[in-house]
Amino acid sequence: MSIIKKKLQAKKYYELLGHLLSLSEQGVVISIGKRKMFTPFEAADILTVNEQNNYMPDYLLDDADKLAEIHYSIIKNY
Repeated sequence: MSIIKKKLQAKKYYELLGHLLSLSEQGVVISIGKRKMFTPFEAADILTVNEQNNYMPDYLLDDADKLAEIHYSIIKNY
């Protein structure tokens, strides 16, 4: 992996980590695929390191329309 690619990947990781940490502090559950309850660090690592998959976030609200969960689904390229 080139130095430029590593720097871009690190930038993406830290931007996503900041976002997920903020959500987690508000009590938002982070899930990927069929598994729930990832820490922000685990989720950021999975979402930025795995170059073979693309992920789409779904923002799920509770009954009071407050963000309760962010669920990342794997996007399949056909």
